[in-house]
Amino acid sequence: MIVKPLDVPLILLQTEALDKRLPQHHKMKELVSNDARRLRAGYNGEKSLDSTLSLLDNSTYYILHNLRIPDTNGFFQIDNLILTKSLCVLIEVKNIFGTVTFDEMGQMIRSHNDIEEGFRSPIEQIVKQEYRFKRWLKANKFPTIPIEKLVVFSNSSTIIRNMTSNRYFGNLVIHEDKLFSRLTQLEERYQESTLSIRQIKRVIKKLLEQHASQLVDILEKYTISYNDLIKGVFCEHCKEIMNRDHGKWKCGICGWVSNEVYLNALKDYSILIKRDINNREARDFLNVNSYDVVKKLLKQGGFEKIGTTSDTRYKLNFDKKPKMN
Repeated sequence: MIVKPLDVPLILLQTEALDKRLPQHHKMKELVSNDARRLRAGYNGEKSLDSTLSLLDNSTYYILHNLRIPDTNGFFQIDNLILTKSLCVLIEVKNIFGTVTFDEMGQMIRSHNDIEEGFRSPIEQIVKQEYRFKRWLKANKFPTIPIEKLVVFSNSSTIIRNMTSNRYFGNLVIHEDKLFSRLTQLEERYQESTLSIRQIKRVIKKLLEQHASQLVDILEKYTISYNDLIKGVFCEHCKEIMNRDHGKWKCGICGWVSNEVYLNALKDYSILIKRDINNREARDFLNVNSYDVVKKLLKQGGFEKIGTTSDTRYKLNFDKKPKMN
């Protein structure tokens, strides 16, 4: 049973929105574009596990995606957590092309198109996750439960090489197409119940209560100014800036017309700048000069009003507001 579905991470949405609104000549454009592609690849890798995880028995397995839990050292993240009455499985997902080599220095090296690139070892990542999750269970007075760890490479064409002396490597690092059989093996190995269904539900409830989506100041992260951004409403078809024409948004390049596409621009503002906006800020970001037109647009959007004076603000409540760091 999937009790916490896989949502698109907010940091991915923020980075892609920033990439879209950075001019090609901006000094941070390449870095932001690369980060957006990397985050999207990671998300796609996690999505690819869904077909395998959907085969698991709903009455036995409880699955939580993308957890971010507070502890004494800040927050720790878990790509996938699977709970049963007998054990817990932590899964770190990697979607990496080419040849991946794990060396004795504790580094993961990716080789692709004759270019080598170093990454932090996902084995070390998941070992730390296990330690912090065990500590979290103890701090919240839950019983000790066996924990297994897996690093899953979601791209079946990835070549994995183990240059370490770690004899547990083959049990830790697998391709996605081996995941179901590995989980089946673990189910056969751990048959003694350590948690009741009631206890499992208590653990899940506490995890969901403490989970906190990450909202970063994305402009500060890349030292980008608000004035560096491309303002306006983007066409969904050709990605050019649209014009407001006779009460509709019209693309001067491909001719596409829409009434509501401006909401996408306000979504960008909500994750790039802040979660509320006034008329003046909306006029600037949407590239609309008329106070009355923008007032009408904000009303049409159904946004909650804060205040009743000339400084009225509107909550850009497209989703639940994430918790800050």
